[in-house]
This record gives sequence, C-alpha cells and structure tokens, in this order.
Amino acid sequence: MDNIKVKANDKGYRINFTVENADATPKDLTDYTIKFKVWSVGEPGALLTNGACVIDVALTGTCHYTILVTDFTSPGRYMAELEMTRTGQIESTEEFAVIVEESG
Repeated sequence: MDNIKVKANDKGYRINFTVENADATPKDLTDYTIKFKVWSVGEPGALLTNGACVIDVALTGTCHYTILVTDFTSPGRYMAELEMTRTGQIESTEEFAVIVEESG
C-alpha cells in the first residue's frame, strides 16, 4: 500500500484502497469484513482508528474508509494496515504510513 496524506481535522471523505495478493493481482474480498487500523509509531497496541471499511467491488479488491471527525486530530506520522476477517481467518496487509499534515 502507498503512504496516505490527510489534513488534520478533515472529515467526511473517503480513503480508497485496492487490496492485492502477493503476485499483485486484486484480492477477492468476498465474505470478508475489513478494518482500517491506525496507531502511533511504536505503539501498535493503542489504536487511534479502528474503523470499518466498505467493500466497493469484492472481485477487484476495492474498498474505502470514510474519515470521521475524531480520526486525525493531531499532525504527525502514523502507521496503518487493513485487517481482513472472514470465518476462521484473519489477514492483514503490509503496514503503510499515514501522514497527517497541519491544516490552515
């Protein structure tokens, strides 16, 4: 996943994701639920965001997360992943950075 940049205190818009298999083909997200998990660098046990994603097209691996007012209130660099769950199975994407920039 690529790094994501957002403005502090922005809300209501989507962050779009395309989940891929190891061979770079789209992951079939049929029957999965997906969470967007964000934490401070070095503190993966203290989640700042742990919200549900909406699957847009399961067969093409596309989903999105809509930013809430409480998600990105402080500028800084954070780490994130998508956690995909279905019966008897939990998979996570590689970690990626979320950079929260000052907003004027």
